[in-house]
Amino acid sequence: MSPLLNLFKKNNMTNKMEKWKKWVPTKNIPGTLYYEEIVSNKKGLTLLFSDESNTKTIKITFNGLVYSYRFTEEGCLLKTLDYLVDTHKKKDFHGWCMFEVQNSNYLTWFKEESYDAYDTETFAHYAIYTEDGLIEVLSPYPPEIEVKDLVKSSK
Repeated sequence: MSPLLNLFKKNNMTNKMEKWKKWVPTKNIPGTLYYEEIVSNKKGLTLLFSDESNTKTIKITFNGLVYSYRFTEEGCLLKTLDYLVDTHKKKDFHGWCMFEVQNSNYLTWFKEESYDAYDTETFAHYAIYTEDGLIEVLSPYPPEIEVKDLVKSSK
């Protein structure tokens, strides 16, 4: 067995290699997002962000049923960050915050946890890095995204 595979097994990782691909769903998304709010209800999941200078709001809405989502503080993601640095090109991550994850360990966990009750072939694993953490969403439908410039009052 290769040393790399031994390392993955030692760290309780599957031997499936995730691939994080830059996701650019619309123009005018800033490279760094600041988490403001998560709203989950029977209408769906809404994620609200701002940019660094607080001049834009970014609203990401997954309408209808979202099968799973999670928020993880950045300090709890050291293993994931090490993996991404070691296996992906820096240019794919530097200055960007939105990704689709292929060969997703999160989606594999979901399938196992639900005894494969759902047709996950149509699911996407969306990953959104913020200044303080990572929001991940499993959904069969792409989200709606709205970017608004905030107008400052001149009073």
